[in-house]
Amino acid sequence: MPTSLYLTAILLPASIFAVLAQPVPIPAGTTVSVRTIDAIDSKTAEVGASFKASLDAPLRIAGKEVASKGAEVALRLTESKDAGKLAGKAGLTVSLVAVAGARQQYSASGANVSVESGGKGKSSAKKIGFGSAIGAGIGALAGGGKGAAIGAGAGAAAGTVVAVVTGPEVRIPSEAVLVFKVE
Repeated sequence: MPTSLYLTAILLPASIFAVLAQPVPIPAGTTVSVRTIDAIDSKTAEVGASFKASLDAPLRIAGKEVASKGAEVALRLTESKDAGKLAGKAGLTVSLVAVAGARQQYSASGANVSVESGGKGKSSAKKIGFGSAIGAGIGALAGGGKGAAIGAGAGAAAGTVVAVVTGPEVRIPSEAVLVFKVE
């Protein structure tokens, strides 16, 4: 009998700790405003990478403050999209993973923020057109009309290479404020 009482005294606090250690879900519809600590860059970040942030405003659940401004926040990059060769937009999708409250950790499900670059179409067209014009001018000086046509083609090809290599990237800088809505 004393052994079972002793085991109960040991196991009961352990089970309470296990319950408290489980993250509490943030209810759907809750808005969570965070400030990034780490910069997130589509050029260097990999999908699945974790990033640090802090609460930009207190987290309130059912009218009660459960985590204060400045509390630690974990983010994860869930999507990174390249802009493509000559058209399209680069993009990042960041998910809110967890918020560290004073006594409890809170988890979020379906809370994402997506950021996209501007399209590359106009930028690419300008670079290709500029390369074509430069090539035509050089070709005209070197070989007249036929040289201008050859130079325009070569310049367009060079402009295409520049457009592919220098496409827009997406970057969420450190200290950026992201607002998540939990679904």
